[in-house]
Amino acid sequence: MREPPRLRATTAYDRTYDDPSPELLHRLLTEAVEEYPFVVLERLDLGPGGHFMQTFYWDDATGCSVEYREGSSERQFRTLVSGPLVPDGHRAVTGLLLDWAHERPGWRERHVWEPVFTEAQLRRERIADRTLGRLFRRRPRGRGEG
Repeated sequence: MREPPRLRATTAYDRTYDDPSPELLHRLLTEAVEEYPFVVLERLDLGPGGHFMQTFYWDDATGCSVEYREGSSERQFRTLVSGPLVPDGHRAVTGLLLDWAHERPGWRERHVWEPVFTEAQLRRERIADRTLGRLFRRRPRGRGEG
C-alpha cells in the first residue's frame, strides 16, 4: 500500500504534483519565472492547511519573494531573494524550498525573515473571526425548526 504524499507542489495554474522530486521542483520554479508568477509547496504531513512555503516571482525575473507559514497567519514570514533568476539563478530558491520541506538545519538563518502581516492586520483578523463566530452561533431558527 502506498503511503500518502508528504509534499504537494501547486502552480498558479492549479496544477498539483505530489512528492515532487528535486528535479521536478526545479523545473516548476524555472517555468514559474517564464510562465506564471508563483509556486506553493505544502507540507501535507503536518495536517491540513497552514504549513507551506511559496514563491512569487517579480515580473522582470530579477528576484522573488519567498514566504513560509507554520499554521496560523501569526507564523507567516517573508524574505526576498534577489539576483537574476534566468537562466539558472533559481537553484538557490529550489534549495531553500527543499531545505524547508526536509527540515534541514540552517534554512532560516541563511535569510532575513519578516512577518507578512502587521500586528494591526492580525488584530483585525481576530476581531473578524470572533464577529463571524458570534453571527453563526446566533443564527435565527426558521419555521418548523425547533
